[in-house]
Amino acid sequence: MRARRRWRNSAATLKNMRIDEGGAAKLIPHLAYHKQLSELILSGNLLGSSGIKQLVKCVQRLQNLKVFRIRGVSGNTSADEAAIASLLDAVALRCHNLKKFDISCNSLSLAGAEAFGRALAALKHPQNVWVNKAKLTDEGMYQFANCLSSMTKSLVPAGFMVSHLELLDNDLHAEGVCQLVEAVNTGSLPVTRLYLGGNPLGPEGAIQLGRMLEFEHCQLRSLGLSKCNLGSKGAIILLHALSSNTSLDDINLTDNEIGKTNESNMSVFIDQLS
Repeated sequence: MRARRRWRNSAATLKNMRIDEGGAAKLIPHLAYHKQLSELILSGNLLGSSGIKQLVKCVQRLQNLKVFRIRGVSGNTSADEAAIASLLDAVALRCHNLKKFDISCNSLSLAGAEAFGRALAALKHPQNVWVNKAKLTDEGMYQFANCLSSMTKSLVPAGFMVSHLELLDNDLHAEGVCQLVEAVNTGSLPVTRLYLGGNPLGPEGAIQLGRMLEFEHCQLRSLGLSKCNLGSKGAIILLHALSSNTSLDDINLTDNEIGKTNESNMSVFIDQLS
C-alpha cells in the first residue's frame, strides 16, 4: 500500500486513505521525525491496535501539535480500546498545545474515558473537542468527570476553558449527564459550547441540565440537545431554568417531541434571549 501524502506547511492530511495496520507501520514512524508538525489528520483510516501503538510513539515526539484528528481509526476489540487509552495518555503527556482534537467514532473503554479526562485536562487552550459516537456511556462519563475533578485541584492550566465540546450519540442518560453537570458547575470542566444531541437524556436529564443553566456562574453560551427524548416535561423544566440564566445565546431542542404549545412558548422565550 502506497500512501500519497499531502503536506501543507507543517500539516499532514491523510484522511480516508485506506491506511491499514501494515501501512501505518510504514508511514507513521516517518511522521515522528517532523517535530514541527502542527496538524495531523488520520481520520477514516482503520489503523488497528498495532497502528495506534505506532501513533503513540509518534505523538510522544510531536509537542507542537495543535490539530489532531483521529476519527474512526480503531475497531471494537479490547486491544483497540486499550491502544486508544494509551494514545490518550500520550496526548496528556506531550500534546499540551492541542487546540482541535477529534477522537469520535473510536470505542472508549472505562480506561479510555479516564484517559480522555487526563488528556483534556492537560490541554492549555482547547478550542474544539469532538468525542461523538465513542460509546462513552454513563459509566465512562463517571470515570471522565472524576478524573477531571481530581486533576483540576493541582494540574489543570490556569485559564483552562473548552470553547466547543461535542459528546453526540454516546448513550448518555440522566446519570451520565449528572456527572457532566457536576464537572461543569464545580469548574472542573468550564465550557462555553456544549452539544449532547442523540443521547437519551429524557426529562430526568433535563432536570440535571437545569441545574447547570441555573448555576450563578454558568458560562455556557450554546447548548445542543437535539434528539434527546426530552418531551414536553423536559421542555418545561428547561424553560424554567432559562428564566434565570443570563449567559446562554443559543439552544437547539429539535426532534424532542415537545409539542406545538411548548415549542411556541420556547420560541417566544428564546427570542427574548437575543
